[in-house]
Amino acid sequence: MTTRDLRRPILVSTYAAALLVLSACDQGGGDSARLDRIEHRLDALEQRKGAGAGPSAAASPAPPFPAPSGPAPAVGAPAASGGDVSAYAPGAVAIVHAAPPNARQIEEVPADSVGGFVYTGGPISLHDLSAQGVRYTGLTGVELQGWLKTTEAGRYELGDDLHGFPGETILGANCVLEAWLEDRVIGSQQGVLPVADSSGGEQRLSLVTGANLQPGLYKLRLWTVCSSAAPRAARITVDLLLKSPSDLNLRGFRSDELLHQR
Repeated sequence: MTTRDLRRPILVSTYAAALLVLSACDQGGGDSARLDRIEHRLDALEQRKGAGAGPSAAASPAPPFPAPSGPAPAVGAPAASGGDVSAYAPGAVAIVHAAPPNARQIEEVPADSVGGFVYTGGPISLHDLSAQGVRYTGLTGVELQGWLKTTEAGRYELGDDLHGFPGETILGANCVLEAWLEDRVIGSQQGVLPVADSSGGEQRLSLVTGANLQPGLYKLRLWTVCSSAAPRAARITVDLLLKSPSDLNLRGFRSDELLHQR
């Protein structure tokens, strides 16, 4: 039952009482001035009742759910301003994993690792990391964890420059570059490094992804791996590359652009 339905009996009763008054005044020969006043009051009462039953008195619908107070967090907001880097050391931590034997598994970072080192730049030999203290024979993948220091606003590109060197005959290697900033995936790129054997020259594959960033420190994670049907015969190196908004080309990381917490 609506508010208008509840008011209807009250309005009817008021009109009935008013009619009785008018009838009594007419029968008793009351003066016309008194009758005019009563009619005037009835008119005013009717106007007030009519206004109360209008749209303004109707029950208002429930308010909608409040809109979000601001935009959803974006990669463009760094975790730290980058002004004080005293708690950080140069380079990012490179966690080494055995390369998966199946190309369908290259996007999944393995739970087990076989070694690690601090990466400050330069090529990484995915088939031989003994110079970095990693005691593992076979093809590996590198999971880079650290902080990317940016000094200007704009589009940044992260890339892999993969090289397949002549050696024993191998099948083409399936490779992947996956990148996270602030624990969010910004890109996943895959490609095939062609066959490299003793009769051919060096083969190359480039994988690139990027994001729009602001100056500051971004939590960075990169996963680079290649899967080969002959993992012990494959000879593959990778250069990890960066392109800032002011750079014309992809280049190697500078020593102060990759950091890790002390």
